[in-house]
Amino acid sequence: MNNKNKKKILYVITKSNWGGAQKYVFDLATSLSKDQFDITVAVGGEGILKEKLEAGGVRVTKIHNLERNISIFKEFSVFLELFRLYKKEKPNIIHLNSSKIGGLGSLAGRLVGIEKIIFTVHGWAFNEKRNPLARLIIWGISWLTAILCTDLIVLSEKERKQTRHFPLVQSKKIHLIANGLKPLESLTKEKAREKLGLKKEEAYVGTISELHKNKGLDILIKTVPALSAEIVIIGSGEEETNLKNLAQKLGVSEKIHFLGTVQDAGKYLSAFDVFALTSRKEGFPYVLLEAGYAGVPIVASNIGGIPEILKDEETGLLSEPENVKDVSVKIEKLLHNKNYAERLGKNAKTYVEQNFSFEKTLKLTRQVYER
Repeated sequence: MNNKNKKKILYVITKSNWGGAQKYVFDLATSLSKDQFDITVAVGGEGILKEKLEAGGVRVTKIHNLERNISIFKEFSVFLELFRLYKKEKPNIIHLNSSKIGGLGSLAGRLVGIEKIIFTVHGWAFNEKRNPLARLIIWGISWLTAILCTDLIVLSEKERKQTRHFPLVQSKKIHLIANGLKPLESLTKEKAREKLGLKKEEAYVGTISELHKNKGLDILIKTVPALSAEIVIIGSGEEETNLKNLAQKLGVSEKIHFLGTVQDAGKYLSAFDVFALTSRKEGFPYVLLEAGYAGVPIVASNIGGIPEILKDEETGLLSEPENVKDVSVKIEKLLHNKNYAERLGKNAKTYVEQNFSFEKTLKLTRQVYER
């Protein structure tokens, strides 16, 4: 197909690390037909996402001063840079990912006259624990983003309901498209533990997560004194030092393994006896789909889109958010009831395979691009 007949898509995302939003962008950008779409990804900073996209043959452009923390001067600078980028690239579609870039990117898109402006809600930021005034301001910015975009993709039914409550936002612009998973490579338990440097005979509760306050890893660490297992944390982030200090303060450092970033971490899920996700805020986490696909018994917070993946006592166990005792009791229940844990793991695998394929996600997303 002639380049002039291709739809030009510009994905924009705040950070180039590797988390759920980054995986979402990577999967879409590398899976759409190059004969039908001309794809560019704009990212803030260097990191795994940028490296993987370039290795996959996707053009990447860097946005300077784009970072998670708020700074008025930097926000204005990013806005101007996005405005210039849109004018230069002339995309048919901009697809925005992350709360911060949603507001700046949609406003710049409207001013330039982009015909289709899509924002994927990877968890509304006003659901985070903040003081009432901050939450009100963030809600207002989120509402303006929803007004400015031509289409909103939400990942869970909970977020669709929240979005429908925005004044003046038409229901027809809201599309529920859950994250979907490509088939994963999975190592045997023995091989996975060997690769991660874990003991063959020990019991392990594991998680894969960005080390950020929203992920609630401090809650998981606080369960350790009550557990008959050691903890494995795969991932990196700004909270690493604080989490290690907490482990030391509780006297449990020797029972916690901080493994940092691990390439293709999903294939090592089989190393865990239980997978735990103790987040304070979530949208629709890929890692839970991966843990389900791997057949690992799961304990996860009853928040966001998690209950749409985990059916309590059927495909996993839901825990009360930020309730250390409840988390530890449920982890222990799985550790000491092997048949029960195995049944939940098998049920989770079946449920994920039947309901959350990437092919479905890609098909529905293309429909939004083409409507």
